[in-house]
Amino acid sequence: MFSLKGQSPLANSGSAQTYSHANISIREEAALGITKLVTRCIEPKSIDALARKANINLPHKTNVVEYSGALDIACIAPGEWLIIGTTKAIENVETDLSIAIQNATTLFLPLTHARTSFVISGKDARQVLSAICPLDLHPTVFSTDMCARSLLGEVGGFIQQLNNQPEFRVITEQPDARYVWRMLCDAGDSAK
Repeated sequence: MFSLKGQSPLANSGSAQTYSHANISIREEAALGITKLVTRCIEPKSIDALARKANINLPHKTNVVEYSGALDIACIAPGEWLIIGTTKAIENVETDLSIAIQNATTLFLPLTHARTSFVISGKDARQVLSAICPLDLHPTVFSTDMCARSLLGEVGGFIQQLNNQPEFRVITEQPDARYVWRMLCDAGDSAK
């Protein structure tokens, strides 16, 4: 079976890809861990109890990111979370979650090796993302600690604003990584 574990899906190597000019920097986050937790028809109190067993806090407001130690926990829909962090932090939370949810109606998906993440930063970061995404990324609408799922060109993705620099994280499925990377770089070229 073909595996990209620890490799860049863009270069099929261990080194992450980068692109930059004076007003924009785009880099691949090769060592990022990602997992998804989905709960349906479970009371919020019960969800919180499961989260406590896994040593995490789950936000309940959609499109908001909360931070729990080395983890970013994004509520992407009611009862649905992306948990993002270092590979080691994600491995630890996956172990804790697998024990905590044994008797619960939940879906738990390790996604580390199925997704690719890019960080876009610099003065033109909003302009570059706006060129490929229909979201309103104006700072009065989309700010730090916010996230959303959206289209990136013709494919789906996840966008998180990391800070006010501004700096954004974009996560997409690995088969779409090269396409999203090219769109981001082309938009970066247009912003020069």
